[in-house]
Amino acid sequence: MEFKVGDRVRIKTWEQMEKEFGKDSDGDINCIPCFNKGMKCLCGQTATIDKICDCNIELKDWSGESGEIHWGFSTDMIELVDTSKFTKSDLQEGDIVTDREGDKSLYLNGEFIGLTLNVRAFTDDLKDTCGLSEYDIIKVERPIKLETVFERKEVIEMTVEEISRALGHEVKVVK
Repeated sequence: MEFKVGDRVRIKTWEQMEKEFGKDSDGDINCIPCFNKGMKCLCGQTATIDKICDCNIELKDWSGESGEIHWGFSTDMIELVDTSKFTKSDLQEGDIVTDREGDKSLYLNGEFIGLTLNVRAFTDDLKDTCGLSEYDIIKVERPIKLETVFERKEVIEMTVEEISRALGHEVKVVK
């Protein structure tokens, strides 16, 4: 399968890769590079392809709470995600989310500002983990254009000597 930078992908399940590639003598998945037991926690998580070099890939924008991920990945380990489905990992800074009861919240720094529930209280498909459907996220809006409604422009008085120091070189005043 052909992948490209920007594709949203999912790490295949351990069982999928074991069936497809088998295990090596250490019990790790026998793909290149190998998918070891320490990477098992990444199975099912989604990420975006950042770089591709032959069949080696770099991933970014991970779902879940994995922190920084420093593993090597190959195209053998991933599958395309259906991007027609919106998931928790697709949220971006500044998104406005609406729950089933109509309450709105702002998504900032990995948290919902305005909702009493924490981001971790939602499944990847933005449903409440306790099954309380009134808290399910039913709409995500992304502001596209910011309109400048105020901008202060101040005049700063400086001597030629101060301008020279600020620029780091001599200044000659011309008309």
